[in-house]
Amino acid sequence: VRALLDQLRVLRVDQALLETLFSRTCNEPAFADADVAPLEIDAAEGALPAAVVVPRYAFDDILHNLLRNGIQSSLAHCPPDAPVRIGLGVAVEVDLITGLARVALRIRDRSPQRLTPEMLRGRYIEEGLGLTADLVSRHEGTLDVEEAAPPWQKAVVVKLPQHDEDDDEEWA
Repeated sequence: VRALLDQLRVLRVDQALLETLFSRTCNEPAFADADVAPLEIDAAEGALPAAVVVPRYAFDDILHNLLRNGIQSSLAHCPPDAPVRIGLGVAVEVDLITGLARVALRIRDRSPQRLTPEMLRGRYIEEGLGLTADLVSRHEGTLDVEEAAPPWQKAVVVKLPQHDEDDDEEWA
């Protein structure tokens, strides 16, 4: 029963999954005429594949909404003569006090449109962030915005709990 529950709550995130979600987002009718470059994935050593404690449907919705938001913002606020570029950084961060590990996903864009942590936490429904904020919170994750190193303008950061394989051994 434990193994079945883990299959439902633990998602294996790899480069193929991330690229599939990005491709699905780019293929939405709203972006049919948009020039969107391939997703630029920057994964820290050992960060992929990652096991996150979140169901597939929730992970898909979270990432899909944030990717869509980045593309929409770039189309509205970046020069139209260049393709839209979206970056995705992946890293594992460990809290030094608790020892808990989180998988950090940084969705980066080049749009100068302002986005603040308050806007994310305030769940701006008109920006499509309400569902995202709720899902992240429901699965014990965090959502934030930070400045990004050039050529990026900002990064929306989603941190989700990493599955601890040691827990599996305790139940074996």
